[in-house]
Amino acid sequence: MKISAYTLLEVTIAMLLAAVTIGICYTAFTLTNQYYADIKNRKDQVGEILLLQKQLSKDVDRATVIKKLNDGIYISYDTITISYHFSADFVTRDYHQIKVDTIKIAVTTLDLKFENREAANDDLLDEIIFNCKRQDKSFPMHFKKIYSSTNLFQ
Repeated sequence: MKISAYTLLEVTIAMLLAAVTIGICYTAFTLTNQYYADIKNRKDQVGEILLLQKQLSKDVDRATVIKKLNDGIYISYDTITISYHFSADFVTRDYHQIKVDTIKIAVTTLDLKFENREAANDDLLDEIIFNCKRQDKSFPMHFKKIYSSTNLFQ
């Protein structure tokens, strides 16, 4: 009586082929996950920069008064007050003392001016210039406010 079965050599070769296939699949999975994480990190970086640019641009356009603070700027329009505080690691946006947003961007150079002169604390501002730094890349930001005569004489 003869039993049909696989030999020890055939089983060993099948296990070797399975191990190689699993190794290739694991390597492909690891590389794909790493690529996805890099893309997500870049997307988050760009999202933070665009969020800061969009919010600050909207607030500067609406503003009736922009003043310099010790570590940032103060924006006022209608009955709303917004303050931006710039630090070495992040920017905070305090909306009317109700909501505080933290944007994870480092500001390297902050230049606040009024009529092309450096502004002191509580001075009116018409130009905000700074560089955002995010993982060895620098992004320049420039915002300009054109005041009406009623805003300047109040």
